[in-house]
Amino acid sequence: MRRWRGMGARRRYSQLGGGKEADVLRRSEWYIPVRWEKPSAAQVASHRLLSQAGYIKKQSAGVYAYLPLGQRTLEKVIGVIDREMKKIGGLKVSMPKMQAKSLWMKTNRWADMGNELVRVVDRRGDEYCMAPTSEEAVTWTLSTDLSSARQLPMKLYQIGDKYRDEVRPRFGLLRAKEFLMKDMYSFDVDADAAMKAYWCIMRGYEEVMRKFEVPYVISDADSGNIGGNLSHEVHILSDIGEDTLLKCGCGNYYANVEKAIGRKKVRGGAIKANRAEEYQGLIEWEQMLDYLLKKRVEWGLKLTLFESDGRMVMTLTDGIVNEYSVRAIASLGRGTTSTEEIGRDQLERLRLLAFEDRAMLIDTELVEEGNSDGFLSHLKSFFFEFRTVRIRLAEQGDRCPGPSVVSGCTDDGVLKACKGIETGHLFYLGTKYSARFQLTVNSGGGRVPVCMGCYGIGVSRMVAAIAEVHHDDFGLRWPNAVAPFLVVVVSVPGFEKDALEVYRLLNAIDCLSGEVILDDRESEGLGYKLREARLIGVPYHCIVGGCIRQGQVQLESRVSGARDQVSVARIREYFVDRIA
Repeated sequence: MRRWRGMGARRRYSQLGGGKEADVLRRSEWYIPVRWEKPSAAQVASHRLLSQAGYIKKQSAGVYAYLPLGQRTLEKVIGVIDREMKKIGGLKVSMPKMQAKSLWMKTNRWADMGNELVRVVDRRGDEYCMAPTSEEAVTWTLSTDLSSARQLPMKLYQIGDKYRDEVRPRFGLLRAKEFLMKDMYSFDVDADAAMKAYWCIMRGYEEVMRKFEVPYVISDADSGNIGGNLSHEVHILSDIGEDTLLKCGCGNYYANVEKAIGRKKVRGGAIKANRAEEYQGLIEWEQMLDYLLKKRVEWGLKLTLFESDGRMVMTLTDGIVNEYSVRAIASLGRGTTSTEEIGRDQLERLRLLAFEDRAMLIDTELVEEGNSDGFLSHLKSFFFEFRTVRIRLAEQGDRCPGPSVVSGCTDDGVLKACKGIETGHLFYLGTKYSARFQLTVNSGGGRVPVCMGCYGIGVSRMVAAIAEVHHDDFGLRWPNAVAPFLVVVVSVPGFEKDALEVYRLLNAIDCLSGEVILDDRESEGLGYKLREARLIGVPYHCIVGGCIRQGQVQLESRVSGARDQVSVARIREYFVDRIA
């Protein structure tokens, strides 16, 4: 017996058939279908590497199977999220995945979700959807059980499969039809308490992102069809992100381009002062329309027409119009179309359109000089709804919102664009859902609707986003918190028994218990095993060879690439220092 074996290795002798120990995690017994050829359909690194390394397997467009390594990593991500949600008072539940049409009709989302909602009909003809989220279900669940403000606050969350009929699923787990999501719902007696919950949960999200060791930002965002008037997105910064973010040079402001506020650095077109005699004689709608179409060229502005459900909204901007803002301000539906260059067909429809259906939105920046008040007052008389609002899409190079809008911003700051992968979203819902489902409590001598918030994290998307950040030319480089295993033990031929003893020693260390795998395959050489370990992304590789005769092993860090000869007697100290 070589002398190092007496150095405290904990030996276990529960035996399987063939002499194998039951508690040894052996590579030869794990289903890890590594594929060295690159998948032809993979457009991004995470999709390619998760497929090659045997984490996921595509069944159809946007639908994936999680193989043992993928499932183990997924469970690590879930574990981190679970712990942080419980720290902030979350109670775990599970809502039905099949949700009745009647629930979604109460909030009009059965129609508003459009084709993205996966709908099913049972044998009795009853209609359901496969839940993409659970605001309706969780609000209905509590509506008959909450009665007093003393039962609040409450935070419920679940982690489960969600479904969305994506028109163009792509990028592997980043945009799938079936995905795993954490969704939390907060319930409070009033808006002040609800906002405290909102910021508390945001801090919990920041802790989650720190555990995953990813560059992230929290940005102002649009609430979309979920609703509410306050919303933030959590983005992992990545060049392959589908969302464009605008950030202030001072570092205090991040916003999705849909929601960003920018001030023109160099002023372009404007509604210039008009001679009264030019427009005062315009009495008929057709006359004013012709005048606008002629003047927009002179002013250097864009006149855009939005159509939805028989309604038409005209916008006047200097630059690209923010369609998200227009839809929200004018309450336009999902079927909205827009046309910047108004042609003959649009012109005829505008001329025939009933007076009460006409609306005009003019970007605030065009009239801030106040030199066209007379014309605007006359123009207003032609529209049922007329507003000057911020509707220009902010862009890189704009000036920051300024200190009056964002604390810490400077007047001379400039917006810069970057890309992000949305991995989390927070919404303050107010009473949108509680009022519809009559979720009320006794407070202040009467019954009041509960103030709500909802908070999502894309769990399966998070796996892919972390992989996008943590990889190199050789494969994945998982942070410790989510790696399927922390250490893989490999041996030079002839040292297999020594490798088993080292495995036992490592597995006896508290921070490594159950996190070590022994690559015991006799059919593969050392070089192949290390190549595979790098592809899979195991953080530490323990190589057992001739140096074991001197009581040492070689430890390689996947992240730093450093290789150290470490005494077996100090191996516990090595890992305790590196693994929290």
